Amino acid sequence: MTPDLLGLVAGLVSSPWLYLALFAVTTVDGFLPVAPGEAALVVVAVFAGSEQGSPAVLGAAVLSGMFGALAGDHVAYWIGRGAIGRYGERLRRGERGRALHDRVEDLIARRGGQALLVSRYVPGVRTATTVCMGATRFPPGRFALFDVAAGLIWAGGWSLLGYLGGTVFADDPLTGLAVGLAAALVLALASEAYRRRRRAPEHR
Repeated sequence: MTPDLLGLVAGLVSSPWLYLALFAVTTVDGFLPVAPGEAALVVVAVFAGSEQGSPAVLGAAVLSGMFGALAGDHVAYWIGRGAIGRYGERLRRGERGRALHDRVEDLIARRGGQALLVSRYVPGVRTATTVCMGATRFPPGRFALFDVAAGLIWAGGWSLLGYLGGTVFADDPLTGLAVGLAAALVLALASEAYRRRRRAPEHR
């Protein structure tokens, strides 16, 4: 890398605005699955592993991503508990609607925490899960507890992936970035393929 580019990278990873932006992206990603939350974590973590970064940068990235994920998930949860929860009350007035609602509510009550942990890795599905947990009145305290674990594992996992890429290509962060994003894309596609395969028998 050229000295000018190295200076740019050094300024980037040392700026508090970077982590504010990361927090904002991962927050929006929690309730509006169009923001590149995983990609943002990988990008910052790659630079953390480069010659211009440090483990402290990695820690700041993980915390920013985790708290962003918590904020976004809670927005989705309260959307579900508010507007969609009222719709669910109207749905229960009919016999079939009541049976469907009660079945979903029972499933969330028994496996909501597990679903939250797993779905955090699948964009779109995680939003649907948190909205559904709010709509079925999953206890806010339990939701927050499971969400802390889900957010930490999610942010830590993607950040570690990027950090490893940045460490391997410490003298060339752009190559590390390309490798990290490619690996993230492969993992995201693999997660979605696994989810579809698990759901397939239900529709046979």
